[in-house]
Amino acid sequence: MSTHKNCQLFEYFICQVRKNPKKTAIIDSSVELSYGELAHEVDLLANELPYNDSNISKFIAVSTSSRYQFVIAILAILKNGYGYLPLDPNWPLERLKTVILDSKIDLAMTSTDDAEKLLSCN
Repeated sequence: MSTHKNCQLFEYFICQVRKNPKKTAIIDSSVELSYGELAHEVDLLANELPYNDSNISKFIAVSTSSRYQFVIAILAILKNGYGYLPLDPNWPLERLKTVILDSKIDLAMTSTDDAEKLLSCN
């Protein structure tokens, strides 16, 4: 892997999409996505997120047991100008509550399977 000085993660991802759209980017359980397919999924999710909105915090929390959904979420968040706060859905409820309250996040993304636990932190 070559090093890219001053290259942000999302910009590096876009470079890979342009150079290798059909090359495999993710293999997770029964899911295999090319860079082009991954970029499409990222775009769909990014369109559902606010874009660099000054009314919400600079970070969006992400909590999902699915590794490929986690990658899609992170890239969509970065695309829209935010940082991400990873939350492990396997953490004890009290730890999740503490991290969420201390971070003062306004927005969290999760999978349907993990939503109930995250919602109980409110």
